Amino acid sequence: MAMDHDCDELPKEKAALATFFQLCAEKNLLGRPDGLQDDDANFAINDETTLLRFLRARRHDPAAALQQYVEATHFRKDKQTLAIYDRIRVADFEAARGVYPHWIGRRTKHGLPVCLAHVGNITKSSIQGWKEVRYLDPTPSDDPSSSSDAENPPLRSIDILQLAALMFDHLTRVAIPLCAAVDDRREKDTPLTGSVILADASTLTMMQGFDLRGFARDVSGLLSMCYPEIIDKIIICHCPAYMGAIWKIVKGWIDPVTATKLVFLTSGEVYPVLSEIIHDEDLPVQFGGKLEFQHGMLPDLDESLRRALRCDGLVPGPLKCVHDEQGRVKIVAVGCVDGQVRNEHVATLE
Repeated sequence: MAMDHDCDELPKEKAALATFFQLCAEKNLLGRPDGLQDDDANFAINDETTLLRFLRARRHDPAAALQQYVEATHFRKDKQTLAIYDRIRVADFEAARGVYPHWIGRRTKHGLPVCLAHVGNITKSSIQGWKEVRYLDPTPSDDPSSSSDAENPPLRSIDILQLAALMFDHLTRVAIPLCAAVDDRREKDTPLTGSVILADASTLTMMQGFDLRGFARDVSGLLSMCYPEIIDKIIICHCPAYMGAIWKIVKGWIDPVTATKLVFLTSGEVYPVLSEIIHDEDLPVQFGGKLEFQHGMLPDLDESLRRALRCDGLVPGPLKCVHDEQGRVKIVAVGCVDGQVRNEHVATLE
């Protein structure tokens, strides 16, 4: 099953994309970057769909898209996100899943990945959890805080932007390509670039509004710079009566592009709105649907995805797409467990 897409857009967009490709080629941006393994798919790195996202974010201005793409490429290189993604401790990745938005294994009626966030889980203490995250260093470290003997392999810490990037990479390198490849997707010839985030705000407090400011600034800024156009809508559900006051606290800290994608719904508005875009069986029960799913759980794949992957579910920790000798796309589990880096086959896309 093909994972790439033909750009079947308006002639103006096609021409702009061709120019953008040429500019990237001239800057040597279409090769394999540091940290990408030989068999790794280049989804969300420099494939056509990714470049199209950057182009659309800059309103089809190839020069402006190139400038942003160069900045994103430098961020990825400087922060070593590709290497860290392969070597983060699986337990740390799963802890972060309980804080950040993540794919639930389901899709909207138009095939976009449905992601879930729970605003109540974004607290001052949980946000600080990135300080405890470690990854296995591929080379011995001179850092006295890192271990280097055989029983305690060298582990290094990361920063909050690196952790956020890993979580968004899971969406862009795995969830979006999988959803794009399913046979029953509408408009299969149209590149699938975005997702929908459902955020449960039922337990949001005024104090959290203050705690969220820095987190909102960092995450929305990262989204806008390095992951443009991966979010179609962020739907804040079960907004409390004082949501307006909280919004006044945080809106100045949110990137303006991200802010335009926010939709606020009261409890009475949630199901009528969401049922228009998501089937009941793919909508979590807390929003009026039939899916028993809570934030932090592993993706619960829909029937079409299970058939395509010939498996019932995915495994904990970071995943990525690779190409096998026959050119098929395989899902492998990476990250490290007990000081050992994983490279375990999970499924093959048929």
